[in-house]
This record gives sequence, structure tokens and C-alpha cells, in this order.
Amino acid sequence: MMKETISKGPVLQGNVFEESKRKAEKIIASKPILHSRHSIEIILPDGERRIFKAKSVSKEHAFNEFLVFIECLEQGINSNVMWRFKGDKVYHFSTTINEKPSTITRLKKAIMGYFFDIE
Repeated sequence: MMKETISKGPVLQGNVFEESKRKAEKIIASKPILHSRHSIEIILPDGERRIFKAKSVSKEHAFNEFLVFIECLEQGINSNVMWRFKGDKVYHFSTTINEKPSTITRLKKAIMGYFFDIE
């Protein structure tokens, strides 16, 4: 009898998560290390969940740190990952972020659409 194995995603060579973490830390090494305030939850293609903590204090710098780490991780596993800020309900896929326009931008568009035919 021959056993068949079904692959549930890409085969990870070594510990890609840790290698991507080290690679991202080298890129981000310009900022001083302070206590970590922000973290993200990452879901790998095989369903494994991991936590990555930022070294930056501000959310803006932590966000940039997360994007660099996710790019390195995706290059390491040759696949996209899902992630979210710890505590958020919305997951993001890969590094593409669709940000909601600000209230002022939406208000301007509504006023302009009222007076002029836009589209």
C-alpha cells in the first residue's frame, strides 16, 4: 500500500519566521529599542498563528516596522500572510492596506458631488 500525503501549504525550510524577524530587525535597526507597545498577530498559510512585537513606541513607526517584517516573511515563504493589530477585528492580507478616507475628504467629495457631476 502506498500512502499519499497532502500538502497544506508551502513547506517551511528551517525556521523562516525567525529568519524573517532577524532580517527585518537589521533593516529597522536605526531606532533605539524601547519597551514594546504594539504587536500584530500573523496567520501563516498552514494556519499557524504567530505574534510579532514592534520595538517602536509610536504606532506609526510600529506600523512601518510591521510592513517591513511582513515583506521579509512573505519573501521567505513565497506566499502571502494574513495579519492584524493585536486587539483589532479586521485582518489585512499581505502588505496592501486600503485605508478609509478621512472625514474631511469624504465631506469634500460629497459637497463636490452635490454641485458637480463627478465620475
